Amino acid sequence: MAVSKTLVGIGLAVALGLGYLLRSVDLGRWRRRLSSRLIFGVPWGTAVTVSVLVAFYLFAQHGFAHWERPVTYPYISWSYFYPTGWLTAGIAHGSPAHLVSNTTATVVFGVIAEYTWGHYPPSERERTDEPDRAPDHQDGGSAGPGRRVGPADAERRAGPAERVGPSPRSGGWLSNPWVRALVAFPGTLFAIALLTSAFSLGPGLGFSGAVYAIVAFTLLVAPRLAVGGVVASAALGVLYDALANPIVTAGIESGAPSPPGWAGVGFQAHLLGFLVGAIVAIAVLRTRERTPATGAIFGALVLVGLAQSVWLLVWPGGSDTYTLYRGVGVTFLLVLAVVVSVAATGPTRRLPRPFATVPRMPSRKRLAIVWVGLLTVVLGLFVAAPLAMGEASGFVVGIFLVAYALLVIPAIPPLLPDRLTDGPIDYRQAALVTLCVLAAVVAVVGVPYGFTLIDGEPTGSGAVDVGEYTVTYEENASIDRTMLGFPEEAQSNATYDGLLVASDDHEVFTIGERADVIAYDGEATVAVGGPGEYETVHAERTGWEVLGNETVYAVDLVVDSERTRSYVTEPVETGVQFDETQVLLAPTADGFEVRFEQDGETTAVPVPEVNQTQSVGPFVVRKESGEDTDRITVSRDGVTTPIAERETYPGSK
Repeated sequence: MAVSKTLVGIGLAVALGLGYLLRSVDLGRWRRRLSSRLIFGVPWGTAVTVSVLVAFYLFAQHGFAHWERPVTYPYISWSYFYPTGWLTAGIAHGSPAHLVSNTTATVVFGVIAEYTWGHYPPSERERTDEPDRAPDHQDGGSAGPGRRVGPADAERRAGPAERVGPSPRSGGWLSNPWVRALVAFPGTLFAIALLTSAFSLGPGLGFSGAVYAIVAFTLLVAPRLAVGGVVASAALGVLYDALANPIVTAGIESGAPSPPGWAGVGFQAHLLGFLVGAIVAIAVLRTRERTPATGAIFGALVLVGLAQSVWLLVWPGGSDTYTLYRGVGVTFLLVLAVVVSVAATGPTRRLPRPFATVPRMPSRKRLAIVWVGLLTVVLGLFVAAPLAMGEASGFVVGIFLVAYALLVIPAIPPLLPDRLTDGPIDYRQAALVTLCVLAAVVAVVGVPYGFTLIDGEPTGSGAVDVGEYTVTYEENASIDRTMLGFPEEAQSNATYDGLLVASDDHEVFTIGERADVIAYDGEATVAVGGPGEYETVHAERTGWEVLGNETVYAVDLVVDSERTRSYVTEPVETGVQFDETQVLLAPTADGFEVRFEQDGETTAVPVPEVNQTQSVGPFVVRKESGEDTDRITVSRDGVTTPIAERETYPGSK
């Protein structure tokens, strides 16, 4: 990044603002408050997490040398048969914007979550409150009789003394402040990132699943700060953009064809991370015997959920169409906010028993036994029938088993001893079980896509091999992609157009760049490789717009200055005819040629250089340089006719 006057001005303005802020606040009070929760007042866990994400991008993905074009293909969760992918997908990112977005949110929400959780575990004598001091509520009613002790109260008790480092505590390794700061907190975030990548709905990449878990956690333990965190995260993003791109000049023009921005968002991984974060937060609140204010929790869930697109629900259709179910998604978010609020702050009284007044009504345990038995019989019938006919598939059996497991969950509490279930189930427990079931459903839907196998390479002949990858340009290409356990008729028979990247070793077959984008830009580049290996494959499209007909073009792939012609279109008739001779334009192995067909015989001549001619029989082919583009003409007996103009690419201007 070049140092400009604008950057200097932004730096001075930021320094001025920070200086004013530091002189306007009580630094001693803030230092004591931070040190009461964090070792030396530093959010070490957030710092470790962000450092790992940035370091992985800079070194494993070669972002240090190639900031704008990192290596991504080795780190995407393509399949369970490629463990490197789903082990690293949660910490890898696809672009600088992707990295900055996730790290910015991690810094903002991670600091809030780490502060509220604390490096120093609360003792039975002193339980810390959330920073916004929400009142305690039990059963959705009034505040409890005892006022809890918050950070400010701890400061007043401590007087002028300041905690400057960890003090030894007993109670196991998780009570050690350094373990909590450097291991437990970042380890939990990376575990959630691994979980969301392993159960992603198709190939996944990025730390956003864990980010949504942090957001959900802060919404429940510090709802007011979470709402402010959304504003702070957006502000940091704008500040970064001002530093990275201080001046942006753009004209009024249409861009390259591309799907809508929301079509590529991993909404299922985001929702899974959000649910996991909410469950973890409820567990922390239960352990610390805290019940935040219901209104604050519900309001924060709705506001942040709408702003952060927790409601996003997208499904791809055919012919490059995508459907956004905004209405259904918003409805789901509102219901989810109610369930999460009840699970965190709802009444602790038992659920009503509407059939208690019915005479001779079986007990809950007997009803649970009947329910489980009925489900077992139904499962046996649905599995046994396809097995007997030899038409069973692992996918179908798996779906039945998952449905069975989910339907059995409500019957489990009545079957457990009272000492384990702590008596009849209450509203909070029922809502928490609902959240756990929902999280299991959201995770399970991604499992079948993990059992994907790729067999063979793209069908084209103009491919280049770069390390463990094969790159080619094709249109209407197909590949043997098998999802284990799926019936054969359910397998994907899609075709692909564009710059394709494939690897049997990595179980990957994907579009590196779409054909219509290359047609708009005239070129595209993909980076392949891995740790210690970085190679780029550059695709260049050249073509001629045949007057009155389609465009004829070719795509070359360039690797280390070596050019390979990867794709050529079929010859195109120009519509120009001299007597019985038809004129065509066709790509060749290293250029283009004009063909003359008459009575089944074909003669051809290469398209010459600019302002040069080529002759074959009575015909003269000339390439002329015009004001806007080159043109090919054909002449015979003094009659000259233009047949094609050089293809132009709006994105290259």
